[in-house]
Amino acid sequence: SNLRMFYRSSTNTPDASQLQDVIDNSNTLSLKAGNPELKQDFSHNLVARFGTTNTNKATSFFGFVNFGITDNRIANAVYLPVSDTIINAGKNKISLSKGTQLTLPVNLDGYRNLGSFLTFGFPASFIKCNINLNGGVNYNRLPGLINNKENISENYSSNGGAAISSNISEKIDFNLSYSYNYNFVENTIQSSSDNNYSTQTASGK
Repeated sequence: SNLRMFYRSSTNTPDASQLQDVIDNSNTLSLKAGNPELKQDFSHNLVARFGTTNTNKATSFFGFVNFGITDNRIANAVYLPVSDTIINAGKNKISLSKGTQLTLPVNLDGYRNLGSFLTFGFPASFIKCNINLNGGVNYNRLPGLINNKENISENYSSNGGAAISSNISEKIDFNLSYSYNYNFVENTIQSSSDNNYSTQTASGK
């Protein structure tokens, strides 16, 4: 058996296009501009991993949990005027007409992510195969701005699956697997972006 816990941190520096105080009007209905006041973000991640193997029973178990937060995360501020208006974007004053969208990068706190995964393997002697079961849950909290109001997008997902591999003889080799994933997205302001869907994958060889 083995248990590991560790902490990691990293930074992300904004790129040149995010810092340039210019307007990209290649699409007149969807304008983009940079923000020279952007700061680099700073991420913290705490991870725990555990694994164990029983050689007598030929079983194995592995699991991990990851939790992360990001300070000053580089996110998007979106402006969707309901009437003709002027937006202050850095040193620029941008005239927006109704139906036009402006996107700017900004620093926002409040990003969170949580992930977990478990897998268990064991032999099934009655069919002379090895079986692996797995599952996990994930959560992401993404902050953003829409017309200067904070929009929080929360994404929940869960997954599970099973795989069977042959252990009959050296002359027979096959693998069968199935996985199911469910996602649910909810926004505090932009409810039009809410979504929930599932995916299924089956394979054999």
